[in-house]
Amino acid sequence: MVAAIGVLLALGSTGCKGEATPAPAPAPAPQPPAAPLAAAAERPTPAPAVATAAPTPRVAASKLVGMLLNALERDEGIAAVNTDERAYAAVQQDVLRPWSAAWVARDGAAFAALLAPGAAGTSWASAPLTPVRDRDGVVEVRPEPVAAADLGADVAAYLRAFAQLEDVSLYVLRFVPSGDAAELTVRYDVRGVTTAGQRRADRGELAVAVKRGAAGWRLASITARSAERLTLASDRQPTFVDGTAAAGLDAVPVTSRAEAIRRGGYAMAVADYDGDRRPDVLLGHFGRSQLLRNTGDGFEDVTDEAGLRGENLVKAAAFADLDNDGHRDLVLIRFIPDAAAAGVASAPCTDRGGECHRDLVAYRNNGDGTFAFEGDILTRYDEFDRAMPMAIADFDKNGLLDIYIGFPGVRDFTNDLAHNPREGELVVNGVWLNDGEWNFSQVPTESEGFPHAAMVGDLDQDGDPDLVVVDDSGLESPVYLNDGAGKFTRGNEATGIRLRGFGMAAAQADYDGDGLVDVTLTAIDLVDGRRIVNSWLDRSTGRLRATLADMSTTFLGNILYRNDGERFVDVTAEAGLGFAGEAPAGVNFIDYNGDGAPDIYVSNGLWSGAGAQDLSSAFVRTLLRTDKDPIFGAGADVAELSGPNPVLDILREFRGDLANPRGGDLGEAPSLTMAGYERNRLFRNNGDGTFTEVGYLEGADRLEDGYVAAAADFDGDGRQDLMLRNCDPAPGVRFRTVTLLKNQGANRNTLTVFARGSKSNRDGIGAVVTATLGGRKLVRTIESTNGAIQGEPVAFFGLGGAAQVDELEVRWQSGLVERFAGVKRGVIRLDEGAGLVELAKN
Repeated sequence: MVAAIGVLLALGSTGCKGEATPAPAPAPAPQPPAAPLAAAAERPTPAPAVATAAPTPRVAASKLVGMLLNALERDEGIAAVNTDERAYAAVQQDVLRPWSAAWVARDGAAFAALLAPGAAGTSWASAPLTPVRDRDGVVEVRPEPVAAADLGADVAAYLRAFAQLEDVSLYVLRFVPSGDAAELTVRYDVRGVTTAGQRRADRGELAVAVKRGAAGWRLASITARSAERLTLASDRQPTFVDGTAAAGLDAVPVTSRAEAIRRGGYAMAVADYDGDRRPDVLLGHFGRSQLLRNTGDGFEDVTDEAGLRGENLVKAAAFADLDNDGHRDLVLIRFIPDAAAAGVASAPCTDRGGECHRDLVAYRNNGDGTFAFEGDILTRYDEFDRAMPMAIADFDKNGLLDIYIGFPGVRDFTNDLAHNPREGELVVNGVWLNDGEWNFSQVPTESEGFPHAAMVGDLDQDGDPDLVVVDDSGLESPVYLNDGAGKFTRGNEATGIRLRGFGMAAAQADYDGDGLVDVTLTAIDLVDGRRIVNSWLDRSTGRLRATLADMSTTFLGNILYRNDGERFVDVTAEAGLGFAGEAPAGVNFIDYNGDGAPDIYVSNGLWSGAGAQDLSSAFVRTLLRTDKDPIFGAGADVAELSGPNPVLDILREFRGDLANPRGGDLGEAPSLTMAGYERNRLFRNNGDGTFTEVGYLEGADRLEDGYVAAAADFDGDGRQDLMLRNCDPAPGVRFRTVTLLKNQGANRNTLTVFARGSKSNRDGIGAVVTATLGGRKLVRTIESTNGAIQGEPVAFFGLGGAAQVDELEVRWQSGLVERFAGVKRGVIRLDEGAGLVELAKN
């Protein structure tokens, strides 16, 4: 029985991604030459991976796999689920993987061999096409379902329309077997270049029937339930090109992931620290952190020259003017045990709170491009464990920036945290108010959950910065409403924001132009979880049914909340969002095409391993177990293991066959993947309350395991670029740590607004800037760090075809409201109480 379930685990991956062996993203279609920073570059070979820790012994990882398989096998409460997953594994091996591979190879004969005699289905090659929209050089049509006369010949004709197929993904959302037959619901995603040289993306949902015969499982029918086709106009190139190498960022070190599965990325802060108006970058790493100065032609590492000590394990960072002297200081958050003096042993430690912590390190900006070490600046009355997300805002509105820090602890979401709370008295959330002169006072906060990210925004429109803490444990992500003095009360019910799941990130913008700020959040969306819930919820009873019902609100993907003026309403489905890949992580609003309608960029991918065996189904079924005895229980000799996250140890070190875990090593590279090789998504705002995913067409669908991304105009050309801080790659995988996507779009008709406070904080953080433009009201909030990411602290407005903003309004944190008429495009600074300063023209 264990071996049989092992087959299921080995083959029960969440999708057929089109690669027989996972590999880096295919080379993009040829691009025209561009300016130096904008130059498209072939994917460089990253710097060699750095050895970061003694490897977990392989024998211990094999023991963990054995424990996992045994726990699933002996649980009678999920025996029927295991049986179905075993059947699904066989269908995947016989049909789904070969289907994907045949299409990537454009091999119609290979696909025809997968068809059962008399197989029927919807036409792929000759379906009538109904126009949907033609916007910004992307033509959208809807193929209408008509029957194919000969399914094999029809698919062969469909494949001949492509010169290259870069990716074919099949996501199975439902699987219901019955004897020698089964019905599947499949989401397909096809990305390729046509024979005419145009990028094209086809996707939709299929009803698929399979049946088993002497030769195994075969396709009996394929019927389209929905379909859409997007083609990039022949006279337009993708908006984004890879500018990483040209900017000198391919020298950023690459370290294999060693510390957690989803928390395998580190900080990125983007802001101008030296006063030249070019956004600079602070990068956190498992090892030494880096300060990268923007020279205008690229980036140079000035960590040592700037007086920084290169602290390790930096999970969040912020350039923020804490003392209002006009120079942005630097705050680093480190993922280390409380009160540990780990990292830079020679550094002095300012003792402000009774003991030396070092999970927060602050540097004072000297105003000359260098920093002075301040150490830990927080007074503490509680015990915390491992700082991670940070948010910066003036919570008590005294004109000084305050600090929120979340402390999730060392365990990650694979430990079923919602049902395994912390032991002891460790405090989860911390808020410190800035009293001036680098003194910070801790205020009481609610201590609940496992914070992964955080976002600050005025959710109840009372002028005070509120707080969303994104929880990655399956518990509800708490919303805290601010009374204006830095005292918070729980506000989920009042606001309507009710995310439950493995939450990852949050972002805010007025996406529909109604003058109200909306919110989007992400959560891990394992397709194996969706499939098992969809397949079993209406066929189960008792405890299993209750668990499945609870799990149905866990795998959520991308969620969009529209602000209707009273509360936030979930409009995800009607907006065309929802599925953004299996493991959405960081999320950003970006106006990449400059039309004034904020688009959404989602980083994606969990663990892209060197092997093709996927662990996702096994993980999902651990959440369903009715036998709650510990999987990795007492009595097991696994003392060799390196950390508290056994699933991470399995992914890092197991080098065998899940069908036969005791069969020995299969090679030097680890064998497993978990929701990996997922592509980032770019959802273009259609201007009518809906979004269309255009990542492939626009050159933004990166394959690295995504963590966070920052939108900023790095080269000062009036267009927002994207810098991606990816997760550290799995052992044996060669992915970049940082990727720069240079925006080469045609529209530079934009307005960038900096803010400088006087009574408000100097950085203008929390200022709400509203541009009235042709009857639309476009609202932007100037933000600092949210979680692990700080984007450029500006208000950015795409003006579309307009020559100017009719009226620009700014609401400062002090309460002052100022208005300016007829503001032209370019770069400006608003000085509180002193007017508008023009800095540059586009």
